[in-house]
Order: sequence, then structure tokens, then C-alpha cells
Amino acid sequence: MSEYLHFEEQIRIIKLLNDGSEYAFQIIFERNKDKIYKLAIRYLVSPILAQEAVQDVFLKLWFEKKVIKDWQHLESWLTVVSRNHCIDQLRKIAREWQSVSLKDNLVVELSENNSYNNLIDKQYEQLLSDIINRLPLKQKQVYSLVREDKLSYLQVGEQLGISPLTVKTHMARALHAIKDELTKQGLLFVLLFFLKNH
Repeated sequence: MSEYLHFEEQIRIIKLLNDGSEYAFQIIFERNKDKIYKLAIRYLVSPILAQEAVQDVFLKLWFEKKVIKDWQHLESWLTVVSRNHCIDQLRKIAREWQSVSLKDNLVVELSENNSYNNLIDKQYEQLLSDIINRLPLKQKQVYSLVREDKLSYLQVGEQLGISPLTVKTHMARALHAIKDELTKQGLLFVLLFFLKNH
């Protein structure tokens, strides 16, 4: 794919994006994803966090697509949003490090009684399995590919024939449903879900 877009083509792509065209969105994604990734990796160092940053920035673009005025505005918007997202992530990581001792203490407490801990683990795994099996098919597939097979949203999208945006939506809904069901069973199961997935 050529890096250069004629001015008239830029206008056409932006208009299509404003109108909700996934085709235009995909063109913009393909042309800008590497640049956003390079910016994110400089801030976040972690390839996984950088890939998530790319996905989050383009998800935000999709929801705010109507504010984009032209190609130059698009490029500056992507840069500013990417930088702000990375800074927010660094602040979040700093807050999590501050609470790491509390988290470690909880792990120790849960592990002190091996018999009790094993029983709770079995109950949790069975409960989680039951909840996942009740998810709508696409949510179940996406959750399995992301959490168990460790695929990125882009890889999952390619495998299932859907956009990364749709993958992220299915994943968000799956996580929301899982946490809601675990909450009904008690705070301990929610904490276990948090500990085993972070």
C-alpha cells in the first residue's frame, strides 16, 4: 500500500470516515497503526501494552470519527490521543505499583490454608467455566482467543473475520458479564478473577 494519498483521496476517505465507513476506518488504521505503535512503545516499553494502546486509540477514533475535519487534523488527533493515552497508562501502572503490597498480602492470605485454597480454586474455576459457557457465541470465542490463546485483537479479528473494533466490543461485554456473575457469588470470586488476570 502506497504511503501517499492524493489530496482528493484524503478528502474522500475523511468524508467516508465521518459517515461511519469501516472501509475508510480500515485504510486509516493500516496507514497509521505502525506510527502509533512506535510512539506507544517509546512510552510504555512493553510490546503488549503498546499493541493495546494502538487498539484503544483506534477505538476512540471510531467513536469520535465525526470530529475529524481533514487528513492533517486526523494525524495530529492520532498523535495527541496516543500520547495522552500512554501517559494515562503510565499513571495507572504507578497507582497499581502503589497497591502491589496490598495485593501480595491478599495472595498470601488466600494461600495460607492449602486445603481451603484448593477448594476455593476449584469452585472458582467451575464457576468461571459455567459463566463463559453461557456467554453468546462470539463473546465466548473472543474471550477464549484473547485470554487463553493470548492473541491480539487484530489477530482475533483476522481469525474470526471481524474488525479489531468488534473484537474489543465483544471482549468488553464478555468481561462485564463475567464480573457481574462473579459479583453475585461474592467478593472473593471477583478478587480471584482480578488476581488471576493481572
